[in-house]
Amino acid sequence: MSASASELVLTHLLEAREVLLAEDLAHKLGLSAADVFAAIQSLREGGYEIGHVEQGQTRGFVLLRNPAAPLGEQIPRLLRSRVIGRELVYRDRVDSTSTLARELADRGAAHGTAVVALTQTAGRGRRGRTWTSLPGSQLFTSVILRPNLPPERAFELTIVAAVSLAEALEGFGLAPEIKWPNDLELDGRKVAGILAELAAEVSGRLQHVVLGFGVNVEGGAADFPEELRGRATSLSAATGHTFSSAALAAALYERLDEWLVLHESLGFASVLDSWRARSSTLGAEVHALVDGQVLAGIAEEVDETAALLVRDAVGHLHRLVAGEVTTLRRV
Repeated sequence: MSASASELVLTHLLEAREVLLAEDLAHKLGLSAADVFAAIQSLREGGYEIGHVEQGQTRGFVLLRNPAAPLGEQIPRLLRSRVIGRELVYRDRVDSTSTLARELADRGAAHGTAVVALTQTAGRGRRGRTWTSLPGSQLFTSVILRPNLPPERAFELTIVAAVSLAEALEGFGLAPEIKWPNDLELDGRKVAGILAELAAEVSGRLQHVVLGFGVNVEGGAADFPEELRGRATSLSAATGHTFSSAALAAALYERLDEWLVLHESLGFASVLDSWRARSSTLGAEVHALVDGQVLAGIAEEVDETAALLVRDAVGHLHRLVAGEVTTLRRV
């Protein structure tokens, strides 16, 4: 059996969202049943934990767990994007993927270059917070963009990023919602966050934007810091299933690739409509912390600049461009 047979089988196992029947796998890949079983055995010997299910006289396979640190090798096998992630920088451990991405961008790294890491020790979130690296598996990746946009429109790329990540998760059978402006939730608990950082030239031209993504792939409630328990979750905790970080990264790069093209050709309105359709904030009663003051009201809309419009109890409409928003209940 050739080495390529193992790679073909691995690619399909990584992409699969259900049990793959051996005979279907053999037919799809143009392999014999013996080749498929030999490939499975070879992958198991290489550290891949592959389970099997008996269905009558047919055996099915499902990837349960990957070896400890194969992301840099796995992602290129799965990439279907045209630009995003084609230049891939992988690290087992880094202080922050966005910090490294910014350094690479300053040295001239190309549009679409992605940085991915197993662990980061000084990840950043919105409003100066840190992104905690948990003992369980997480996906940390940052993407360098060099868009043809004025700096005042750079915020649009954060919305593009949120919709792209939501669609990537939907491809795995999940139903994420987006909490304004760019946190992703499952069942009301945060599962992913996005941070956009930009650099502009003295002339005002946008030099580059770095989109940083953090996704909790595995880990239970006990893995989260006490202050996050009840407010955060992971893909595995929310569903009871295991997920491939490599397949998730490849899906994210593909969807980001597509949405950047749509954003450029169709404008921001189409992206914003997709964001609205997934919003957990719109139509909800919210508390917003703005400049140290608490604003209570109903989140009615996001405008063309992605500002949140909140109507308070006496009917005044407030436009929020930043702030900490807590969703209390759907109205």
